[in-house]
Amino acid sequence: LELNSSKFVSYQTFENALKAFLRPANIYTLNTFDTFYRFNENFDNYLCYVYDRRIAEQNTLIYQFIYPNIGTKDTTILLLDLCDIDNTNLNSINTYLGFEIKNHLMVVNNNEITSIEYSNNLIEFDNLIKSYFGS
Repeated sequence: LELNSSKFVSYQTFENALKAFLRPANIYTLNTFDTFYRFNENFDNYLCYVYDRRIAEQNTLIYQFIYPNIGTKDTTILLLDLCDIDNTNLNSINTYLGFEIKNHLMVVNNNEITSIEYSNNLIEFDNLIKSYFGS
């Protein structure tokens, strides 16, 4: 890689330089109930992965499977990091969904929510996701 300060003079040149190194991914993150509500109103079909970034195995799944395998497909993904959501917002989301969200995968198809419990066994959970999306 070469450092060339002229690429970062304006937003447009920075954006072009950045795009050369990135693959587009349909992945969203949020941390308030309002943004979750708006997201849920705009997307009928999505995968929501609820995780805790302090747990290394859960981060591993995101970086080794979700980003490279599903993130570049036609699948909308919402990542909810429990570290970033305070109790008030988490309680509002829980009430809105009708169940407590914690450490699991949530699949939404046409506003029908299917909850798949999170497994601490990464191989098991990896197979669970692959069975839903195809390998």
